[in-house]
Amino acid sequence: MSVSVNQIMERIGSTQTSKVIQFIRDCFDEMAMQGAREIKVSKQNIVTSRTRYLIPLEAVELSSVSVLCQENATELMESEDRVLTAGTSNWTNGDYDTFDKTTDLSLTASASDEYCYLDSDDIITVGKRYRLHYDLTLVGAAAGFKLQTEDSEDDLATFAAGTQNVVEFTATETSELRITATGIGTGHFDNFSLKEMALDKYREASRLIGEVSPDYFDEET
Repeated sequence: MSVSVNQIMERIGSTQTSKVIQFIRDCFDEMAMQGAREIKVSKQNIVTSRTRYLIPLEAVELSSVSVLCQENATELMESEDRVLTAGTSNWTNGDYDTFDKTTDLSLTASASDEYCYLDSDDIITVGKRYRLHYDLTLVGAAAGFKLQTEDSEDDLATFAAGTQNVVEFTATETSELRITATGIGTGHFDNFSLKEMALDKYREASRLIGEVSPDYFDEET
C-alpha cells in the first residue's frame, strides 16, 4: 500500500499541501540518517505545533538512486560514445558474437561473460560515485547485461530494459568500463550519459511501504 499526500492531508485534516510535503521529506531525511527501528523526529508538527512524532523504520524502504546530485556536472562520455550514429565511437568489442555500433550499440552473446568495453582512458576514478543514464532493448528470454570495471571486472550495476533508465555506482577502481553479458541473447544500447555525483550531497531516497499501524497516527502525530 502506498500513502499519497492527499491521504495524509485527509487523515490529519490539513489543507496545506506544501507543509504536508515538507513534513514527509523531513521524516524521510531523518530516517535515512538514523539506524533506530523507531525514529523520534524533532520537527514542528504541521497540525498541532507539537515537536515529536514516530514512524517505524520497517515502513520505510531505501532505494538505490540518490535524491540529490550535482545538477551541472560535466558529461564524462564523448558525444559519439553516448548517441551512436556514425560507427566511430570508442566502444570496442571483446568477444561478443555480434557487435555493431553503427546505429546503436548492438550486442549479441552466445554465452555469459562475453563483453565489450569503452576505450576511454580511466573514465571512472576509484571512490567516486557516478550516475549512468541509458536506453536498452533486450531480445531473447535469457538476455541480460551488467556494468563492470574493465581492469578487474568488478560488478558495478545491472542493466534493466527500458528507456531513460538510471543506475548509480561507486567506482571500485580507476578504470575504463565494460558491458558484460549475463545470459544468451541480444541487447540494443543507446543514449548513454555518465556524470559524477556530488558525494557531499548523496543521500538515499526513501518511500513508505506496507501498512503503517494506526498507532503511529494518534493525536500527537
